[in-house]
Amino acid sequence: MAKRLFLVLLFLCIPAFSYANTIAQCIKQLKEGHISQAIELGKLAVVLHSNNPVSYVCLAGAYAKDGKYNFAKVELQQALILAKSNKLKNDIDKMLISIDNFSSTTKQHTIDNNPENSTDNSTNSGL
Repeated sequence: MAKRLFLVLLFLCIPAFSYANTIAQCIKQLKEGHISQAIELGKLAVVLHSNNPVSYVCLAGAYAKDGKYNFAKVELQQALILAKSNKLKNDIDKMLISIDNFSSTTKQHTIDNNPENSTDNSTNSGL
C-alpha cells in the first residue's frame, strides 16, 4: 500500500519538477547566450506545458534572439491567448511591439543597404 502511494505521489510530482526545470533551464540558456539550447528547451516546455504562457514566452525570447522574429511573434501571440493576469498580458504586448519595431527597422536597414536599390548610376551606366 505504501509502495503504491509513493508511486502515485512520484508521478504527480514529476510534472511539477520538469516544468520548473525546463523553464529555468530555458531562461538560463537564454541568459548565457546559448540560443539553440534555449530554443530546444523552449520547444520542450511548450510540449510539456501547452497551457502555460511562460513556456511560449521563453521560446519566443529564444527565437527573437536568433533573429526568427515571425516565429517569436507566433509564440507570443499564443502566450497572450493563454495569459490570465493583466500584468503578463501587458508584458507580452510590450514584447510584441518591441519585436515589430526591431524587425521593421532591420528590414529597412537591409533595403537601404541593398546594392540593387542604389541610385548611383555610375556603376550601372556601362562606363
